[in-house]
Amino acid sequence: MTAMATLPATAVVFLALCIDIVHATSNATTAAPTRPPWPKPNCGNPALTNGLRNLFLDTHNRFRGNVARGQTEVSAGWGIAPPATIMYRMKYDCNAESYAHQHAGSCNRNRLPPSAMPGYKENIHVLNTVQTTPAGAIQNALATWWSELARFGMRSNMMFYPSEANRGARSVMNWSKVTE
Repeated sequence: MTAMATLPATAVVFLALCIDIVHATSNATTAAPTRPPWPKPNCGNPALTNGLRNLFLDTHNRFRGNVARGQTEVSAGWGIAPPATIMYRMKYDCNAESYAHQHAGSCNRNRLPPSAMPGYKENIHVLNTVQTTPAGAIQNALATWWSELARFGMRSNMMFYPSEANRGARSVMNWSKVTE
């Protein structure tokens, strides 16, 4: 039996990530381009371990990679979502984590106004159970957010219509060139 971490009756999980452009380097030989080592998250807040931060980051980048390569699930009857032209890997942002932690601590289920978190967007996921671990809550939130592509779809011509404006968190998760 594994030990369960105690979570509040309503656990609110926030994704605290930001994007950084990865520059590939090349040399004059025929060797393949290499990337510099990707920074691992290491924030001072003990509320999340670095392992949980890596779980957020690695899972999110895996889902984004699937979108970038056109390897996503069927898109609500519109076929496979088209591959991305530009989709950057994300790196962890400790400042975003701080904003997310403050909001989660308030147990407010509503999105904050942009002025409350200048330069950041947020996704909110409410998990109405305490029968999970922190890692399980993170995986549940990410899977729920990313499942919106299959539920709501994305047109293969990438046309966006006003009727699609309130689809939920996934529109934030999928932005290819988000800067924060």
